[in-house]
Formats: sequence, C-alpha cells, structure tokens
Amino acid sequence: MTVRVIEDLEELFADAKVADKISRQAYSAMPQELKNHLVPGSFAARLLVTGAYESKPLCLFYEIIESEYEQDRRTMAKTPHITLTKAYSTMCVEGELGNAHLCGLLPISEGSFNTAKDRDWDVSMDELNSWVQTRMFLDPNDGTAD
Repeated sequence: MTVRVIEDLEELFADAKVADKISRQAYSAMPQELKNHLVPGSFAARLLVTGAYESKPLCLFYEIIESEYEQDRRTMAKTPHITLTKAYSTMCVEGELGNAHLCGLLPISEGSFNTAKDRDWDVSMDELNSWVQTRMFLDPNDGTAD
C-alpha cells in the first residue's frame, strides 16, 4: 500500500474538492431507478477490494438514515450525492454513524441486510453479488425480489 503524506490543509481540501466533483458527476449519471432504492429507510452494501483488502475483500453494509436534526437535513439537501448512514462490517460489528457517497453503494433488501447482521457481517463476495443482482434486476413491487 502506498501512503502519500499531505503537507498542508490546502492540499487536503484540493483532494477533497476533486473527490466531491467526481462523486457529483457519478451521481448525476446514476439511473433514477437506482437512486430510488438508496433513500432513508433502505439498505445498501459496498465492497472494498483495494489496498489491504485485495486478498480478502471487506463487505460493508449500510442502513441509510435521516437525521433527526433540521440543520443536518438542510446540509444534506445541498449534497444529494451523499447520504447519512449507519455502517457495519466485520471490523465494526456494532456499526458507526457517518456518511457515504451514493455512487459507491449498491442497494440490497432488508432481508439480505438482516442475514448479514445475523452473521456478524461476514458475507462472501459471491453471496453479496447475488443479493445486489437480485435487488437491482427484479422488481421489488411485484413480489419477485426478496
């Protein structure tokens, strides 16, 4: 793994601005149907496969939430490409509050989320892929998706 030392805050903020621009562009290109599955009350997953996770990918699971605070909701309204979450994994079984870029999330069903939870978030990459495909290619409104 390569570590890059950031010399000052200006460099850090410049990198953050580039990342935010890329995230906004990716979100703009996302199909609306996919965005509709990534709203408060829904569930998503993400797979880390680079760096330390190349040999054993890390599955992250997200509960997409809405803040109880009006100020947070106003801020989030200005950044529709980012959502508030509670994130879980084998490295943080109890979960932690944070945010995530929607373009990096894949919707899964509540049933799939609960299965992962029952296993302390230890899910294989193949199984996660099957959950994501089921959720994305079947219509959850007609009973064909879990």
